[in-house]
Amino acid sequence: MADDREWLVLIQDQPDKFEARRDTLPRHIEYYKPIRAADQLIFAGPMLQNHTVTNNALPMNGSVLVLRLADEEQVWGKLRADPFCKEGIWDMDKITITPFKSTVRTPF
Repeated sequence: MADDREWLVLIQDQPDKFEARRDTLPRHIEYYKPIRAADQLIFAGPMLQNHTVTNNALPMNGSVLVLRLADEEQVWGKLRADPFCKEGIWDMDKITITPFKSTVRTPF
C-alpha cells in the first residue's frame, strides 16, 4: 500500500547556521505537529557534530527524519515547506532520501 511507504531523510545544514537553526526551531516544530498527528512523521531529530554541550546547546548540524508518504515527490513537498528550508538552514543540494522500512518503534 502506497501510504505505508517510509522514507529516511538525511539533511545537512548550510555552514554557520547554528543560530538561525536555534531561532527557527519553534516554527520548525510547529510545522511538524499536524504531520505527526496525521501519522506521517515517524521519527525526527537533529544530527550532531559531537555530543559535547557548549553554552547549554548541542552542536547540531543537520536533521534526520523518517516520513510516511506515498512517494518521494510528497517528501520533497514537505521538506520545501519546512521553515528550515525556507530560511536557508538546510543544504537542499545535499539531501539524501532513501526508501526505508522501520521495524521497531517506540511511541511518543
